Amino acid sequence: MIDRTYTYNVRYGGAKEELQLDNIARYEIAQLVNYTRAHITKFLKNQETTLRPIHLIVPEANLATLQAHMPQSGFSYVKGRMLHQGKLKKVKVKYRGDTFYRWAWDKKSIRIKTAKQSLYEGIRSVNLLAPRTEEQLNNYLSYRLAKIMGVLAPRTELVRLYLNGEDQGVHTLVEQIKEITLRNASLMPGDIYRGEIIGKDRFGPGAPTDSLFRSAAVWDKVAVNNHFAESSNAPLQLLISLVQQSHLSEAQKQLSQIMDMKAWGAFSAFESLTQSAHTDEIHNWRIYFDPWRNQFVPIVWDSMGWHGNMRGAKLKNEVIANSLMRTLFQNGDFIRARSEALRSFFATGKDQAFLGIVSKAIDAMEHEVDTDPYLKPAKPDFVKSKIRRLEEVIQ
Repeated sequence: MIDRTYTYNVRYGGAKEELQLDNIARYEIAQLVNYTRAHITKFLKNQETTLRPIHLIVPEANLATLQAHMPQSGFSYVKGRMLHQGKLKKVKVKYRGDTFYRWAWDKKSIRIKTAKQSLYEGIRSVNLLAPRTEEQLNNYLSYRLAKIMGVLAPRTELVRLYLNGEDQGVHTLVEQIKEITLRNASLMPGDIYRGEIIGKDRFGPGAPTDSLFRSAAVWDKVAVNNHFAESSNAPLQLLISLVQQSHLSEAQKQLSQIMDMKAWGAFSAFESLTQSAHTDEIHNWRIYFDPWRNQFVPIVWDSMGWHGNMRGAKLKNEVIANSLMRTLFQNGDFIRARSEALRSFFATGKDQAFLGIVSKAIDAMEHEVDTDPYLKPAKPDFVKSKIRRLEEVIQ
């Protein structure tokens, strides 16, 4: 208890209420009770998981290396193995996340990196994310909705993680966005720009502190078109300059040329349906530049759908959380594409298909939480009520 408080509140300097000593004490007591209850429930009911199991084997010495000086020590890969198709495959493992809620608790978010010649179902970098809200399913259902709507998004799945044979509970498997994401979507290899101004990145030399749309210098790439230098970002510079000149008709005309308006219209429709403002002025941007068509395509990342509505936020017909979307809402081609995306979603029955996915996920989670030893919050009935509430909000 004191170690956790010292590591994440004193040394890490989080200054978060959750990391105060009294709250840490309540957390650890609740976790101990839930851990015992989960194992008793599993034994008495002989209840097995209905989710795909993910088995990781990491030597205790390597786990100790990850834990040696958290959070910094958790960001370097250590060697491990992953059971896949009946074989133990070599992998690298580290903790994943930029903030304490990903790795300060007993259920941690993990990233796995496979060997190049031994992919996990066509993916090399895989995230196993610990749910970070009471309702557990925000990102999982958001990614599933994006796929139904034809918006580019990482693969996702609810899984049960086992580390060295010990049950770690339900995690959300999310593909890490890389060039292979494009290949799996039958898209040409090209640059994927990442926009994140968080933590130390916000305070780097010359970095703007409040917007990704003031300078291309604060963006980097998670995939590179190898026909150009990695530092080349001329298309992004053009996009940012057009955002800054959005009041000009010529700028809007150019935007219609360099933006895949069908994709951006669908992305905006997705944001409205999920009520997500998480792709904002400073983080969660992933944008693919298609070198064949010379157009930008949005990628959904960490959208945390319905999070605000679960906490009393009012419904919005239009979600405009950043300068780029504010610019696009001045563009007639974009507005028409957005309207068509919404019309098509309901007219083709995709709404009902998605509600079926929601219902199935809710049922699966209700089955799983009773035996999740590291459930957070550590109250299965409370979590079930929040999951059901999420279903009501979505409907």
